[in-house]
Amino acid sequence: MKLGLDVHNYLQDKAIKHEIFLIDEPAKTAKRAAAILGLKLQEIVKSIILKIDDKPFNAIIPGNKKVSLKKVKNLFADAKIKLVNSDEAVDLTGYMLGATPPVAHKASTQTIIDESLMGNEVLYTGSGELNAMLKIRPEDLVEVTEAIVADISE
Repeated sequence: MKLGLDVHNYLQDKAIKHEIFLIDEPAKTAKRAAAILGLKLQEIVKSIILKIDDKPFNAIIPGNKKVSLKKVKNLFADAKIKLVNSDEAVDLTGYMLGATPPVAHKASTQTIIDESLMGNEVLYTGSGELNAMLKIRPEDLVEVTEAIVADISE
């Protein structure tokens, strides 16, 4: 299983400014992370793993929203799109559920970031471990992941 150190090393190697910090208790959900940090749910970011034509994608969305498969399908025309199950998500990312970071996955994943996140000063997301969070600017996350920025949530 991969850890927060893998995320830190990946971002450091790419010269991306970030912070990984410990939290008082494990946070398996965006809702729990928001409560622990005293933030609004939309300030917490979720990484949802999809397959688009059998290629893994990481959909990064606000904690208070869901991935809209219809909107994702509009981006990729005739592509076959599906959410992966929890076991496959762990296999593709290398991280435990509830701690999936937006970077440093085991399998090479392409990234789509919901455009609504670009208005945030910073994003708080999984760090690879349940007792820590990653803080990163949205523009840095787009840069390091070479993400597509689009409206993908509902």
